[in-house]
Amino acid sequence: MDGAEDECSRSQRVNNMIGFRFLSIGNRLPPRRETPQAPLGRTTPRELVWCPPLLAVVMIPFVLPPPATGQNATAVSAAPWRYITPASLPGDARPCLSVYGKRLQVSGMERTTLSGTYTTSTSVPVTITYQIPNSMRIDLGGSAPRSIIFNGKTTTATAGSADETLVESLSDDSAESYFLGFSSGAPAQWLGSRFRTDDGKAANYTGPLYDIYRRIAPAVSVTGNPIRQKLYVFDSRTKLFNHTRYKIVRSGQPVTVMVTYPTWTKSGTESFPASIIRTENGQQVFSISVAAASTAAGSTADAVFTIH
Repeated sequence: MDGAEDECSRSQRVNNMIGFRFLSIGNRLPPRRETPQAPLGRTTPRELVWCPPLLAVVMIPFVLPPPATGQNATAVSAAPWRYITPASLPGDARPCLSVYGKRLQVSGMERTTLSGTYTTSTSVPVTITYQIPNSMRIDLGGSAPRSIIFNGKTTTATAGSADETLVESLSDDSAESYFLGFSSGAPAQWLGSRFRTDDGKAANYTGPLYDIYRRIAPAVSVTGNPIRQKLYVFDSRTKLFNHTRYKIVRSGQPVTVMVTYPTWTKSGTESFPASIIRTENGQQVFSISVAAASTAAGSTADAVFTIH
């Protein structure tokens, strides 16, 4: 037991060094499916404090090298990709895909359009057009309307700008990015299910429960394609995507980023985010309230994602 505790402590220190302190060490990983689940809050011999394995910290970067940079693409990326199937996902992620909808699984629904309000210090109308596998256009209204385009390789956003942050939040930090990673060579590692957010001592815990996945991969919408280690977090009860959490360094200082998708709406078979919020070190950077959502067949003929 002492050896296990020592390994746990070492793993926790490694995670602290790389900047992830998402859950307190009191949170427990419930028994796996082959073992009957104990009532929530009760300690069983198999219900141990979870600590991530040391190997996982160094394993993934060597599997997935960063893509080439400096390309001057002017049209939608033609990189091959595959529609997602439940069989292409690990078992724990399949219910999440089922709740999300069919638009990553079948042809004719490749383009999603969200319209609503984008709020920073002021509020302006916004239309977000996303086309799988990884193209995005953000049209901002107001007194100084502008468009931000990411065509899968190149973005019109200035390096380090708020526009570039917005593109990363809506593309790489999304449920679509998590799911499509399994077909594009950037799969996420399952860390565990039904994590609690308290110290694990309450017998009648009623707070949120989370399924957590970790991915280490290039942020392709960011200048220089920096390697990011991100946690993709799903609600254990509803299986809806809840948030992405990670750390960046800005002006030599660490910044904890959290992009939250706290509410969703249902239309037919599809679930769409109703709100999106980005915080940095706990302070809100922007929020998006979605008023309407739709899907359509993908196309490059209309040049929506073309950078001139």
